Amino acid sequence: MDLYGKLQLKWCGGYDGSPTNFVDNSTLVHSSGNALRFTDQSGRHVKSLPSLGCGVGPITTAPQANTIVYAESTLHPRLFAVGYPSYQLLATLEGGAELEYVSLAISSSGKKLASLSGVPDFLLVLWDVQEGCELCRTSVGPGSSQLSLNPLNWRQICILGPEQLTLYLLEQCDDNQLVLTAQETSLPEVNTEVKASVQPPQLPLSVAHVQSKASEKTESHHVREDHPKQPDLSRVLYRETYDEYTRERRPVVLTSHCWNSQQSLFVGCRGGQLLSTDFDTAIIQVLANPRLAQQSMGREEYEEKSHQQGGARDGEEMEELPNTAHAVLREGSLECLALGRRGLFAAGKGGVIYCFAISPELNVLDTHTLQERDVISSLSWSPDFTRLVIGTQQAAIHAADPLHLSACSLLFPRGLSTIVGIDMLTPGSQHVVTGRADGTVQVWSVPDASLVSSFSLNHETCCVLCPMSCSVAIIGCVSGHVAVVGLTQPDSPRLLALTRLYRSPTTRLRSDQRGLFLVAASSSDHSVFVCSGIVSKGIEVLGHTGVRGNILDLSLATIEPGVEGSTLIAVLSNDEDQTLFTLFQLPNSTKKDLLVYMTERLRSSPVSIFAGEKFYYQYQHRDSPSAHPTPFLLLLTTARILQNSPSLQWNRRM
Repeated sequence: MDLYGKLQLKWCGGYDGSPTNFVDNSTLVHSSGNALRFTDQSGRHVKSLPSLGCGVGPITTAPQANTIVYAESTLHPRLFAVGYPSYQLLATLEGGAELEYVSLAISSSGKKLASLSGVPDFLLVLWDVQEGCELCRTSVGPGSSQLSLNPLNWRQICILGPEQLTLYLLEQCDDNQLVLTAQETSLPEVNTEVKASVQPPQLPLSVAHVQSKASEKTESHHVREDHPKQPDLSRVLYRETYDEYTRERRPVVLTSHCWNSQQSLFVGCRGGQLLSTDFDTAIIQVLANPRLAQQSMGREEYEEKSHQQGGARDGEEMEELPNTAHAVLREGSLECLALGRRGLFAAGKGGVIYCFAISPELNVLDTHTLQERDVISSLSWSPDFTRLVIGTQQAAIHAADPLHLSACSLLFPRGLSTIVGIDMLTPGSQHVVTGRADGTVQVWSVPDASLVSSFSLNHETCCVLCPMSCSVAIIGCVSGHVAVVGLTQPDSPRLLALTRLYRSPTTRLRSDQRGLFLVAASSSDHSVFVCSGIVSKGIEVLGHTGVRGNILDLSLATIEPGVEGSTLIAVLSNDEDQTLFTLFQLPNSTKKDLLVYMTERLRSSPVSIFAGEKFYYQYQHRDSPSAHPTPFLLLLTTARILQNSPSLQWNRRM
């Protein structure tokens, strides 16, 4: 590739439901494969920035400082700090994790960064982004998955896991000494009364002292604990006692959190309980508990009313429905939280978004349900708090006006399944076709990365092929069908034909350069179908032949006109412990010649098999089944084969 230069990424598409982040008031960023995708509020593609490492992990942004920080997705991942809109590398941070980062949080000034690593180390590390060095680190409990800094005071840190909520305070004794103090909390039970308070555990916890030089740019910093060689027996005994205690009780399961303006946090639970935690005292107060409402009015009646409350559309009347968080929340309603100027926004299962007033009653100010009712996985604010971006687990991004949640627009369409095939439309076209595993066929515009159209086959998809001869997309399905989708008008796709060739999935589709032949194969059917390349009126099968082993891939090559057998088909298969390479030729382009050829092939079949670096040619007679074949061996390598056929032009590489 260096001989021809390096390929530059033009754009990328895709969204996996991970959190989205704003980089300014009108542009947001999220991960898309091995790159960062920047999109404006209307959903228009702005830029695709390839990762500086291997993959893209968690992302965090500081819009006021025009800084983006993201992690690699590989062993010993690094952290990259990038400026916006220059996209220049500001710093590279190493040594904070062995396998993965699970969460990142950056201060509003963009100078300090906190990272949380997963298995096996479970480390909380603080970084100085400007100096590009580590400030301090400490171990955290396993299972932690969320990390955040207080927007008003970056020294206050919250770490959240399903079974724990830990608060950290970073204190600085002098220029060279940093002290991280941890305060754990006690979680309430699932049936705790509203407005009840839960005190934190009284046992003292260890304090990690970290020697650091913030003013100097050093490569490594060492953690100095109070008693590094002596185990904390009181903590071990406390942990064992606590585990026995939790088995006898049913504490809430934490799912989300956000900071309040009064140095406290709102915490959401899986069962719909809403909690409030004071950072200074670590006391947890229950603000809402839908389980108590279920017990008081009956579960069926409660579910019916809460579904009506969350599923009401614009213009529909809601008669005598409760209007407080205690009454409308249900299990899965608090998968994500975000505090705005209007109030507390919560969302989760069923695609329901709530806006609660910051008051003791937590009155419902507004509610909206997404049309698809997807599970909402993230809520993100623009820096000026005028736009709320909603991400779903079904890979869709919506933008809403916080004053009118019903005014919700779709920025990025749903991607319900994995992309299993992609191909360019006919030469000269500015469109690319993708096929998803669920049977969704999408057409994208190459210049501006916009989605032109989407079409559902209602058949699970295996592969996609766009022949050069016409503006169609040929789709191989799991059911064994081959579908032809007309794309003469890319914005209006339509189904032209649907033909079943196999009882097993159609895994491979290929066509020659002239568009005369269409070849289909199934990995487990041991047969190759040769069809007419003119598919606008349907799939016309011209013949088929058997192949030894499970078919892995196939390819077509075009030989110069005038040579007998103008098209060569190569099939790669796997038979037991041997990899086979089978070649057979097709005659001229006339349909009559091809039908005669396929008929003769059933009587006398030449088969070429390539194993390792040796080329075997075997001629088998089928006129007499009892006759033994007479094989003979040609010691030819692949390079020798191609050398003997200088006019061979490969259409697709295997």
